[in-house]
Amino acid sequence: MDRCTVRFLFITLFPEQIEQAAGHSIIKRAVDAGLVEVSCINPRDFATDRHRTVDDTPFGGGQTAAACSAGYCHVPGRAHIKAGYR
Repeated sequence: MDRCTVRFLFITLFPEQIEQAAGHSIIKRAVDAGLVEVSCINPRDFATDRHRTVDDTPFGGGQTAAACSAGYCHVPGRAHIKAGYR
């Protein structure tokens, strides 16, 4: 019976936390066995300003309405490539 690999791709500002969590317990055993792949994309890698800003000023009048910066525009394409799709 062939085994399938499950790929988890996280888009997060804190990739270290995901990587540390994947290095323990059952998840680590699954990664070591080749059953699971865990990878992360940090939106700050695509930021264009010197502070690597990934958020923008709120808009729309609500307290929780925050806009994403242009750096997020490149993340879906990068996620597609990293996941192995064309």
